[in-house]
Amino acid sequence: MKRVNDTQRLQVLDVINELGLGISEFALEKDFMVTDALASLVNINNPDFELVFCGGTCLSKAYGLLERISEDVDIKATPRSPEVLTKSKIRSSMSKLKNDLEAAMNSAGFKSDFISRDAKGNNNFIEFDIQYLSHFQVSPGMRSNLKLEVSYSPLQLPKQDKEITLLFDSLANMNTGPRFSIPCVDLREALAEKLITLPRRLALSLAKTCEKVDNALVRHLYDVYQITEKNPDLLKNDLKLQINLVAHVIEKDGLDFAKQHNSFLKDPMSEIRKAMNYAKADPTTKQTYDEFLRVMVYDMNAPSFEDAFSRFYQTLNIAIPNLTQ
Repeated sequence: MKRVNDTQRLQVLDVINELGLGISEFALEKDFMVTDALASLVNINNPDFELVFCGGTCLSKAYGLLERISEDVDIKATPRSPEVLTKSKIRSSMSKLKNDLEAAMNSAGFKSDFISRDAKGNNNFIEFDIQYLSHFQVSPGMRSNLKLEVSYSPLQLPKQDKEITLLFDSLANMNTGPRFSIPCVDLREALAEKLITLPRRLALSLAKTCEKVDNALVRHLYDVYQITEKNPDLLKNDLKLQINLVAHVIEKDGLDFAKQHNSFLKDPMSEIRKAMNYAKADPTTKQTYDEFLRVMVYDMNAPSFEDAFSRFYQTLNIAIPNLTQ
């Protein structure tokens, strides 16, 4: 099973102690695994899809907007052909992509014996659960494994090529690990997805009384705050575009998750309002956010729950003008 070497283990300990970082050793160690996985994906040359980096890990490692550990690798499999693909073509092509992904993980040192694969929605969504060995105790609120999620998703805006390095190298101002370029989702598209992912998934959990709320959802509050704080003109420069992007995400998610969450398809505004009202009043949500800051965020000026929630809700109302009607 893959494991960071002793030199890297000591680097983790040294940089956390020297810089007084408020993150765990396990969290920083995990970035070595994330970076190795990403480096292997760049070498995939699939004839049907280009792999585009997205999600919070992209905002952190590629855009440098988030001062937090990111433990999942989210990828959009965007079709190379401008022609509309049939459902059967998507299913067969994504099935082939699964094999390419596993081969890439193998090349990075993640052995197939410790990789579990799952596919949903006629192969539109692929998930790899990748086990590795850690030198440190797993931090609360973090997964012991590495998760790779790949979804069939045509881009709404042109990709942006960004450079990736180890978080350790960025913090220590060194050059010990890989350095490579990877296509990334546009920041405005990323913002639209984060604005809807949190309330949609929270609303689904509330609708299913037996389902526990995913603690990772609070990360979207921090992420949206950082995106808007460091890019204050993002909404002002092209508000109409951002509104259209959010509307597209609402429509797409409603259709993609209709079987699980029909209420979101029928009345997304009501579900979004319900989720946001719950998050604001629920003390556990605040506690989860505070724990997330303690374990995964090395930002010395990280926003409080109240500030992050207020910014998220304000941005959501700007992007969905009829939300409060």
